[in-house]
Amino acid sequence: MTKIEQRIGAAANVVGAMRKQVLDRRELKKSTKLRVYNAMVLPTLLYGCETWTMQQRHVCSLQALEMRYLRRVQGVTRLDRVRNEDIRRALRQDAVLDVVKAKQIAWREKL
Repeated sequence: MTKIEQRIGAAANVVGAMRKQVLDRRELKKSTKLRVYNAMVLPTLLYGCETWTMQQRHVCSLQALEMRYLRRVQGVTRLDRVRNEDIRRALRQDAVLDVVKAKQIAWREKL
């Protein structure tokens, strides 16, 4: 198991652990759920991403984890046939792959 797969698994565990407390609670606003995502899930997922060498399977897994959470926050399913870009735009979230690439570029500039 690679480091990337370990980070994806750890982030999935974080999402699963807080599902009932955050994602399934209708009284929480979308903005609150996104703050939790940005404060807990993304740092867990992206720890050490500056040194990752990603393969296509890692890209797919990262996108799947990201969109599983964001679709849940937005309240849509795959059956609703809403594009990922539309969900990210509505929630004002950057794609996780864009964040990884930006961190890698910033890290390379420090070297």
